[in-house]
Amino acid sequence: GSGSNQSNHLFKSGAVHQSVHLRGCKFASSAYIMSPALEGAFTMILGHHSFHHDTSDFPYSYLIEKDGRSVLMPGANLTSYGAVRDIEKWPARDKRSVGRDLINFEEYNPYVCGGFVRAVNTLHALAEADPDAATYNHKKVIIKSTMLRRGITLYNKAIVASLGAMLAKGVSCPDADGRGRWIDAAGQYVTKRAMEELLDDVERGSVADFAAFDARLRAFAARYDDYAHSYAEELLAGVLGHRPDAQEVADAVASGRNAHGAMRRATDADRDRDCSIEMAVSYGLDADPDDPGQVREDYHAVRGLE
Repeated sequence: GSGSNQSNHLFKSGAVHQSVHLRGCKFASSAYIMSPALEGAFTMILGHHSFHHDTSDFPYSYLIEKDGRSVLMPGANLTSYGAVRDIEKWPARDKRSVGRDLINFEEYNPYVCGGFVRAVNTLHALAEADPDAATYNHKKVIIKSTMLRRGITLYNKAIVASLGAMLAKGVSCPDADGRGRWIDAAGQYVTKRAMEELLDDVERGSVADFAAFDARLRAFAARYDDYAHSYAEELLAGVLGHRPDAQEVADAVASGRNAHGAMRRATDADRDRDCSIEMAVSYGLDADPDDPGQVREDYHAVRGLE
């Protein structure tokens, strides 16, 4: 956003502090971050934040300033049409003739889904530690109890949608082990284990040049769907308490589609509010003052609405 700013010169030792804004983070106009700080993927940051927060386990959140403090609304960005628009627009804008960088654009993926799971676990732990609290303090942010409960609901729905999407693609096979934690390696979703194995091979000299390094990453990317399927299958097994059979996988895929549909209805409603007729100011400049319908027609023609 316009006027957004951040600083890393906190101590006399110099400008040595860093802030990391994970994939998809956005700043509102005049937002400010004092390093060090860390936000979860697809977080919307509004206001002034100088308490050195860490919200990395809460993707798709709003981080807002209230009464001079940092307040987190866990999962709130899951209901925003702006997040949906961002997810859809970047693949469409990727006009590279040579795709040297390996970039995953999947909305539902193991990296972000892992954040959903950690968020639910953390929110439940906070609530269980003090069931009657009105607010919770966690890693330098305040979470209201109402937002905590809403966050659990939103994240659980996102987990269901993620599982369904990942299980619907790829196949289950032992040589594509996607279990465990995933990372965002400069745009490519990859298991932390696979990246550590690659770096170990670099140190040993068995991966000796950039071509070999690139080939290993491309081999993983070529089977991304299978690795993601493996991750989702393992997560579903943890929920069920046993390895899912074919019918249970099919049920999870169907539930995922339903959850995705419900989430899209919420974001579509957000879009409708954003594009309401109250926002038609400055449209229909040559419209007849006695005919407000002309303003509406011009506004809808420009916005592509009906």
